[in-house]
Amino acid sequence: MSSAAWNYQPLGDVAELITGPFGSSLKKHDYVLGGIPIINPMHIERGRLVPTPAMTVSPKTASRLDTFRLHTGDVVIGRRGEMGRCAVVTTENNGWLCGTGSLIVRPSRDVYAPYLQRFLSSPEVVAVLEGASVGSTMVNLNQRIMRNLEVPLPPLAEQKRIADKLDRLLAAVDTCKTRLDAIPAILKRFRQSVLSAATSGELTEGCASLDEWEEAEFGDVLIELRNGLSPKPREQPPGTPILRISSVRPGEIDQSDVRYLDADDETIERYRLRPKDLLFTRYNGTLEFVGVCAMYRRHASTILYPDKLIRARVDTRKVLPEFVELWFAAPKQRSAIESLVRSSAGQKGVSGADLKRLPIRLPTLREQQRIVAFVASALESAAAVEAKAAAGSVRSERLDKGLLRIAFCGDLAS
Repeated sequence: MSSAAWNYQPLGDVAELITGPFGSSLKKHDYVLGGIPIINPMHIERGRLVPTPAMTVSPKTASRLDTFRLHTGDVVIGRRGEMGRCAVVTTENNGWLCGTGSLIVRPSRDVYAPYLQRFLSSPEVVAVLEGASVGSTMVNLNQRIMRNLEVPLPPLAEQKRIADKLDRLLAAVDTCKTRLDAIPAILKRFRQSVLSAATSGELTEGCASLDEWEEAEFGDVLIELRNGLSPKPREQPPGTPILRISSVRPGEIDQSDVRYLDADDETIERYRLRPKDLLFTRYNGTLEFVGVCAMYRRHASTILYPDKLIRARVDTRKVLPEFVELWFAAPKQRSAIESLVRSSAGQKGVSGADLKRLPIRLPTLREQQRIVAFVASALESAAAVEAKAAAGSVRSERLDKGLLRIAFCGDLAS
């Protein structure tokens, strides 16, 4: 049936609306553990009611608030904060209570509750509710807004067909989303496995075993290890760009994450970064970012580095900077670095002396080149998969909204 033949009626004509109790009706001392759940917007997640144990009341309190009981087939919608949060009350939820921030929509016999729930969460309705809601710090939905909302109503049988088809399609989209959301964690494990293999002699066929690699301390392959500049930079030019500590992450330097420092030529020459310099984070508030290593790859312009970073230059006759970068990114080496971290005034740090003592195993330069190339190819493939997964997640979000949009234009049931 074309949507042109549907009946359009204000929600207030086809459903009873009951706003949740005033805040004064529920005091802090009314809440108990393991009682009857109160449903506020925070308890409505993706079309389901998910109560929290701490927000329940005793049967006596619930009896006092009997007007706000949820009945099977009701639709409960959040009226504060994020618009469009709503769920159908199931037999399991029967007898729970509508909270202060929610509103009960009790449909008539001519309205199929799951159809109404999908309609109230559709992008067009959410946009209308957001535009009509009041409140400077938090949008607030009142009954007048809801009562005047026009609902497209095909015959009841078609409402059921639309809702059932939406359930099937949106469940398939949710399954896809779940799989896509799992990909970053899978790729993280993949990267760690690649790095572990790269630093244990197991990565490339025909490579020498780890026992044949030369044992050394990091200090043995260093030409220079130098802390950066301590003067406080400014946020905007003029001045010479100087990296922020946040610019350095494992295997990556964000050269756009800079501030600006007045520095003379001698200082610039002493602290400028050159291609294949290695940077270690000396301090950070987060343990996983302390002692991380990244190589400076491109020489776009003069860039300095601050005192919370350490620059390392290695003897390339012994080790490739690229190999050092992946060596210190491997899980075993990360654990060794984190064991050396000390805390002071909320900051976690590692010293240059600590870094110098870290063990490093050195295959031949030719083998280092093979390992570096293999890792680069593997990580590039992982990045491509991750980018496709992220794009897929965006498309699945659009698909969700698109399905809801066409459902209420009469194009879905057919």
